[in-house]
Amino acid sequence: MKFWKPVTLRPPLLLSIAAITGCFIIVLEYLSRLSHRNGGLVFAVNGFSTTATFSYLYLPTLIAVFYSMLWSWVDLDAKRLEPYFQMSKEGGVPARDSLFLHYPFDFVAFAPYRALRRG
Repeated sequence: MKFWKPVTLRPPLLLSIAAITGCFIIVLEYLSRLSHRNGGLVFAVNGFSTTATFSYLYLPTLIAVFYSMLWSWVDLDAKRLEPYFQMSKEGGVPARDSLFLHYPFDFVAFAPYRALRRG
């Protein structure tokens, strides 16, 4: 029997997201050190070209929005399918640990705490 997982929970996509996250961390750390070495951030945008202004003001926001959309796609699929993964365990599980799970409706910061408490 072939184990079914949605594309968002398969290793290629999860590893890609992990690699993208690692790249973001490295780039941000490099830019932070470069900024610190050169006297800090530039707060005035007068005199920059349109491309530089777009790259400085809007491109980081666009990248962050697309990254957060990708991450929320994976996050919501994991939360939505967790009850079914629990029910597929050998020997089954009680309803409170499967059908009654409602992680997608929890406040994001409280979901890990509730998951650990159910433990």
